Amino acid sequence: GEDYSVNGTRLSLGPWHWRWQPSSPAARVVAPYVFFGRLSQAAPDGSPVLVWRAGQADYSGFVREELVTEMIRGFVAHFEDALQSCRSATRERKRLVRARVVVDASNFDLENLRYLQVLRHIMRLVQEHFPEVSATVTVVRAHWSVVALYEILKPWLTEHVQQKVAFLADDFQEGLRAHAGLELA
Repeated sequence: GEDYSVNGTRLSLGPWHWRWQPSSPAARVVAPYVFFGRLSQAAPDGSPVLVWRAGQADYSGFVREELVTEMIRGFVAHFEDALQSCRSATRERKRLVRARVVVDASNFDLENLRYLQVLRHIMRLVQEHFPEVSATVTVVRAHWSVVALYEILKPWLTEHVQQKVAFLADDFQEGLRAHAGLELA
């Protein structure tokens, strides 16, 4: 996992911690723009905690600079990392452990509707290849436009996936605890 500062940038880690290092030229190009990661600290039950700063992503820049394919590859690698973390925690605890996903939707707005096809593609990949990785998906700081976008995308989600999703406004601490079992530090 990776540690993040309050503003969402990665913190440097000590010599005994794993940290992703981009190895291909394409990965080096997109690395500064990755808006998703896994916290180094698991949830109390051992679940990996994935954090997506969806409102901070430069979707128009990804399209303009033709980085969409590489960003999707990075997102798939992120989910593969989560799957392996869940497998490890499941073996250690001798019970099924699934990830908790927290999506920070602050600054995500209707402008992002232009990228609906890309969002649908990512959702399809996650749903088809990683359906059981996450136990919950909690969207925090959700503006009404985020909920409206979800309503547009919802028909392409299975009922099983839909049941995992909850939307919370700016005051989300209680809802995050109730939905995902997570406490703010």
